[in-house]
Formats: sequence, C-alpha cells, structure tokens
Amino acid sequence: MILSHGNAAVERGFSVNKKCLVENQKEKSLIAQRIIYDTVNAKGELENFIVTKDLIHAARNAHMWYKEELARENREKRDAEEMRDRRKRAAKVLRELEAKKRQILDDAVKETARIDDEIKVAQKLIPLLICLYRNVNTDRNYTISHY
Repeated sequence: MILSHGNAAVERGFSVNKKCLVENQKEKSLIAQRIIYDTVNAKGELENFIVTKDLIHAARNAHMWYKEELARENREKRDAEEMRDRRKRAAKVLRELEAKKRQILDDAVKETARIDDEIKVAQKLIPLLICLYRNVNTDRNYTISHY
C-alpha cells in the first residue's frame, strides 16, 4: 500500500498504475505487481535487488498456487450456486405449503358455513318435529285407549 505525503507521489502512483494496468486485469494481479514494483524501488536500483532462493521457489510455485486459488474460487462459486438453488427450492416448497394451507382453510370455512346453514335449518325444523311427534303420540294414545 502506498501512503503519500504530497501530490507528487500520488501523481507518480497514478502513472505507475497506468503502466501496470492491462484491460480486464484483476485487482489481485494489480496489487501483486504494485508490491513487486514498490519492493524493487525500495531497494534502490534493480541491480541492488537480490534474488533469493525463496524468491526462485515462489516463482516456480506461482502457477501451482494460481491453479489452487482458481480451484478454490470455483469451489466457492459452485457452493454459492448450490446454496442459492437450495434456497430457491426451499422457498418454492414453502410457497406451495402456504398455498395448500390457504386452500385447506378456505375449504374449512366453506364447510363450516354449510354446516351452520344445516344447523339453522334443523333449529327451524325442531319445533315442527316436536309438535308433530306430540300429535302422533297423542293420537296413538287416544286410539289405543279407545279399543
């Protein structure tokens, strides 16, 4: 990271970034290039920069590390897509269950209204049936006692 105390360093930083930038370059690549550039500049001249054994191994292993990082990113992307698909399926099941619940509740309300109507009809008929029952029983008693 570059910290500047004046405009000249900032302007130089922009020109360095402009030299490093390539179309569609990822942020990580630009950061890596800036780290290398800043490290070489901190040593003074390129001739003063010492190539160590660790640096050589890092250069040799860079492609392997890149492939591992790419595989990790692909795995994370695949996992994220899988999680998104699971959420979509769960949301669909939830919507279906809610619709089923609404339908059952609507059917229950309709059935309750139908039963209430039957109860009202029965309540209107009960006095009539009681009256008829009494009339039948009194007529029967009357007829039986006359014999």
